[in-house]
Amino acid sequence: MNTNAAPGGGSTINGVLYQLLWTLLRVSKVAILDLDTESSSSVSSAVVIAEPSDGGDVQIDGDHHEVEQLRARSNGAAWSLQELIKKVLPDLFLAVSIDAEKQQTFRLVSEGGIGDWLSVYTDFFQDLRNRSWNTSLTELDSSTKLTTGARDPKAGNEAFFPDPCTERSLFLKICEVIGKRPTVKSLKLDETEFQRQVWRLLERFDFPDPIKNSDIQAKVDALLLAVADKESDIPQIRDHLAIELAKLATQGNAIIESAEFMKTHGLDSVPLTNWAAHRRRAENTLVKTLSRRGYRTKHNVRQLEVPSKSSDGILVVAGESGCGKSWAINSLALRAVSSSQLPVLVESRGDGEQDLRKVAEVFWHDIHDGDKLLAFSRIEKRLEKVLGESTSAGVAVFIDGVASSQEVNSLLEYDWEGGNSSLVFSCSPGIAEFLEKQHSHRVNVLTVDHFTLPQLNDYLHRRIGDAWVTIPSDIRSTLLEPLIAASYCDLFGNEDFKLESEYQLFQAVFKTRVAGKLTKTPLDEVAIDQLAIGVRDGGTY
Repeated sequence: MNTNAAPGGGSTINGVLYQLLWTLLRVSKVAILDLDTESSSSVSSAVVIAEPSDGGDVQIDGDHHEVEQLRARSNGAAWSLQELIKKVLPDLFLAVSIDAEKQQTFRLVSEGGIGDWLSVYTDFFQDLRNRSWNTSLTELDSSTKLTTGARDPKAGNEAFFPDPCTERSLFLKICEVIGKRPTVKSLKLDETEFQRQVWRLLERFDFPDPIKNSDIQAKVDALLLAVADKESDIPQIRDHLAIELAKLATQGNAIIESAEFMKTHGLDSVPLTNWAAHRRRAENTLVKTLSRRGYRTKHNVRQLEVPSKSSDGILVVAGESGCGKSWAINSLALRAVSSSQLPVLVESRGDGEQDLRKVAEVFWHDIHDGDKLLAFSRIEKRLEKVLGESTSAGVAVFIDGVASSQEVNSLLEYDWEGGNSSLVFSCSPGIAEFLEKQHSHRVNVLTVDHFTLPQLNDYLHRRIGDAWVTIPSDIRSTLLEPLIAASYCDLFGNEDFKLESEYQLFQAVFKTRVAGKLTKTPLDEVAIDQLAIGVRDGGTY
């Protein structure tokens, strides 16, 4: 969207673009930035009104009512006080509420800044907030002459300001100018109420620093980063939204529900600026994942340290098969919900790039609700741009079952220490030993072993109650392996059945959990047969 103004008609078009971009900025800000991060609501309840019928060019109506007059001025010329009184204040006055308690702000947004009447703005207008209104206007100074600055160059030699120009005489002059407008006369306010509303307008008038068309556009683009999939699409999205706003504004008094407007035009992702909402959705996604994996928090008897983004580097959960690595990583992922990072748990795909692609899918599709997938590295860069580099918001990546050194090396190619995301994965002791030798400066290894006897007793009590004390000691020693303990509770925990030996347990586990799977992996059956033959022939049990 070209925002360079040419003289004549070009300047008029520049003014239209200025108003459209600012309106889009306000709509985007309400939908993307003014978020209710504590409740389940995604955005504030404020609505944007384009071309309102009762004052200003844009109004934001919510808990705080904002009324804004938009004036493009591509040459950047400063506003004289005379111009302000004649061209801006009468229109803003129409929006002053009769309810004195209503929180309102009246604002002039322009490419031109305040002229050489700054003291009138700060020491008079803004100071009215500290004074009490009364009908005799005794709070207004009637002796000190104000510095009103240069007159409006288009006004000729017309005498405008009273002489002497004091707070009292200037206030009455402003009342005179505003009161001459036909739209103001039609309000039929008595003098007392009229002056009271002029007072409210002046004390709540805001003249921020000048802002150029290009600066507004940059702010809009920065906000759209929080909801757009591809950064390269933002100029097209911005221009499309501006045109759609123009269509709505032609109707006059167009009430725009910001979130609904964005959704209508394909921008219904959860804004990245609403990190609290992302964390809630991540927790819900994680809970569903853990449920599918059969994890139960109440059955977890081992306490592990929650990994955090620190100089400690990458956390590796190592252990033999059946020792509970998956449960350990489940527990760590669930506890990470309370950190500043957002946990994403996936099972290994056998390839580091595919692992991170799956993490990106869970984040971008399931949590953020975006459409076009971003690579994991681009997601982290996007978070830095939207939330700021100083934020600690990132993704806590949990990968269960990493099985090869090639997969590990691929994962370690990512600069985990340089960003806000972290990595936790589970693997065999052999891979962990390799990592400690080759990458000791980057990894911490957390070894998960068999249950201790107190842990086993606690686990069995949680699963089957007091019946655990009747389990024979030789069988109980076998149950020190967490996978076998879980199988025992699943198979026999609810039955009045007493095992006479550990072999009955192994046979039951084999029939219910192994044999059915061997039809899909016949070579595994051969391996089991060879193990059995080896034991029969005197091999190690």
